[in-house]
Amino acid sequence: MLHHSIQGALNHRKNILAAGLGQVAAIAGIAVGTRLLTEFADPDTYGEAKLLIGLTALVIGMVVRPFTQFAMREFHDAATVGNEWKLHAYAFRGQLLISTTTAVLLTAGLLLYNPPTSPIAWITPLAVGAMLIGQALFELEQSMVVTRNQQVSASILIVVRQWSLPLGSV
Repeated sequence: MLHHSIQGALNHRKNILAAGLGQVAAIAGIAVGTRLLTEFADPDTYGEAKLLIGLTALVIGMVVRPFTQFAMREFHDAATVGNEWKLHAYAFRGQLLISTTTAVLLTAGLLLYNPPTSPIAWITPLAVGAMLIGQALFELEQSMVVTRNQQVSASILIVVRQWSLPLGSV
């Protein structure tokens, strides 16, 4: 039994290596981004960046991810009948609608909760909305690539996503 497991791992070593290296690079991105934030950002900027990242993660987890999971579950059924690209297009449009609506509501809520007193103060609420839309669409694409079992592409997308969150906040 163990021999079959080892043989299976050897047969899929390219995918295992791609997934593993992707995770290592993603962790490095988080570490570098966090270090840059703590090194170069003053406490107020750091707090706003963490708020932006936290709000984006919370909203994506509550509102966006369920639709992404639906698309992943439906993918194999659609692929069986040759409609995987139709499902992908439908999922993209749905994700765009959900994330844009949520981003507009969240941005409006942030603006009402803490009205900007200067032109620069508009940046954080607008950045939260833009980041939510970008991350939602990026997560959908990453999930669809994983569902298609394209491990190298999935690992690249994971690295890009993990490096972009903290670096984009700076």
